[in-house]
Amino acid sequence: MKDRLTAPTDAVANPFKGFRATLHPEKAEFKTNLDAKVICSFKNTSDAALQLDTSVFNSAILSLEVLDADGKQLPTVPPPFPVRPEDRGKYLKTVEPGNEYEIAYSLYMFSPPLKPGIYSVRTKGIESNTVKVNILDPRDK
Repeated sequence: MKDRLTAPTDAVANPFKGFRATLHPEKAEFKTNLDAKVICSFKNTSDAALQLDTSVFNSAILSLEVLDADGKQLPTVPPPFPVRPEDRGKYLKTVEPGNEYEIAYSLYMFSPPLKPGIYSVRTKGIESNTVKVNILDPRDK
């Protein structure tokens, strides 16, 4: 089938094809960005089983964009080293049509850490909603 990702190279070339992401924050407010987490459900919206490349999807740095109140995308720490090609198969997960694969992302990926404020979070390279994450000022009780 045309939409089926059958080989690791297909998943690498377009790891998001056939998936739709839905984000929600783990809770409404976080004390620091060390605690901040966003849950993402990747749903297979195709009519065929697809392989999800978790070497990409499991990394918040590779999968998420975080924007400040002005809509400016914030730079993260450097991404992890790529998976060796001979190990890529270990990271491919099969997701059947209509099923979801869920990942909890930590927003502890900035240096310096995120300052208190409200941030927008969305996925990179895949259709998703945008959620707000509120990092509290430690001086506020």
